[in-house]
Amino acid sequence: MTLSHLICQYCSHRNGGADSRCAHCGAPLTADAQPEHPVGQQFSTMTGRLMHGAEHAVEDVAKTAEGAGKEVASDAAKIITERLASMSWRTAVAILVAMVILAILVMRSCSGSTPDLSSVGGLGGADGVLGGGSSSVESLPEPLRGAANCRSADPSGASESCVVEANSALLSGGITGGRSLTVSVQREQPNRVADTIARWRAAGATTVADGTVFAAVGPSSTVMYADSRSGLRLETGAFTDRSGARTFLQRSGLLR
Repeated sequence: MTLSHLICQYCSHRNGGADSRCAHCGAPLTADAQPEHPVGQQFSTMTGRLMHGAEHAVEDVAKTAEGAGKEVASDAAKIITERLASMSWRTAVAILVAMVILAILVMRSCSGSTPDLSSVGGLGGADGVLGGGSSSVESLPEPLRGAANCRSADPSGASESCVVEANSALLSGGITGGRSLTVSVQREQPNRVADTIARWRAAGATTVADGTVFAAVGPSSTVMYADSRSGLRLETGAFTDRSGARTFLQRSGLLR
């Protein structure tokens, strides 16, 4: 609803609706409509300010999202601004608050760091031992690796069972009595190799090399070998005698 007022054409004095002439100067009057309550004018002013602030807020959100790779935010900002203009001031305020919270979340997500994955997938230490799931046979010296036919004894590949055929050059001279040779190859943590070597010694093995690489011939003329750096260890089947076992250690490249 509106309330009619009469405005003087000469001095712009506001007169009552019953006046026929300006009470101030006597000039003719013209009608003028004004809001009945000043609250309407305040609401209009508040809405205008909100819309103005909404435009800036939307632009800030669009810039932040664009910096994070959200190129679609620019077009969305225009649509949101148009929608805000047609909403009540309470709805507009609620949307603005939500947009500010969204902008804060976007900025925080952009400043976050990605997890370091460089150490994932390996079990080994600084020297890479037991890392990446590589086969234990790959750690064997070339002469033995090339002559042995191996199959995995467990899914991890840390333990493999190998066979060197009787006609292999590594077994020439009858050092196995014409039989093929079984070789058990296994990897273990380097700090456990010392326990393995201690067990071999206790079993009566004759030491051939004792250092970073340990090699010995067992009581049944078998070869026992362990490398404390790589964690590689192996045990063979029996040779015809201790001399044959020592010969195999040299030919296979286990002793260099």
